[in-house]
Amino acid sequence: MQSGQTAYAQKVKLGSRLDRLWVYFRHRGRVTNTVFRLLAPFVAFDKMDPELAEIRKRQAADAPAEKVPAEKSADAARTDA
Repeated sequence: MQSGQTAYAQKVKLGSRLDRLWVYFRHRGRVTNTVFRLLAPFVAFDKMDPELAEIRKRQAADAPAEKVPAEKSADAARTDA
């Protein structure tokens, strides 16, 4: 089924999973590349589209929590030994 590029809420309602997209760019000019690198986090897809940002928040809240964080398991291994 082809659902197009938009209508994120409808895609999620139909059971689709949204995957994060990455855009890689590099400018030949060193100064321009540095400016782009600093601005890139502010123009992320989910920050520019309110509907997509809301869906991301809901998906993060619904995601199962990790059973044992890596730091705690390492501490537990030290105390058990």
